[in-house]
Amino acid sequence: MDPNVILASLLKGRRKEVRVGERMIFTIVRPTEMDIIRARNAVGEVEIGLKMLQDKVVGWDKVLESDILPGGANDPVAFDSILYAQWIADRPDLWPPLFAAFQEAIEARSKELGAVSGN
Repeated sequence: MDPNVILASLLKGRRKEVRVGERMIFTIVRPTEMDIIRARNAVGEVEIGLKMLQDKVVGWDKVLESDILPGGANDPVAFDSILYAQWIADRPDLWPPLFAAFQEAIEARSKELGAVSGN
């Protein structure tokens, strides 16, 4: 099989959509085992979570201008990583479901690795 096809499948397998509230959907990317080890060696657990919130969300759906700007229009906004990083920094109400999704993705990967290694 073409390595590019395999790579695309590998990267797609790390993505997950997370519904937040009744409408918004965010796309997260599970951090790799190497990402987690590097982060743990560099900073504390809280910082790891905050960094994932800003760096590992790679898309959204049904986020409106009015979600981002008080008094904004009810028009969908295209995902932009810089806009997202600034917006999420001031929206702690959205953090818990995203944190939970990261934790679930990390735990699922640990179980997969355990099954492969026979643990």
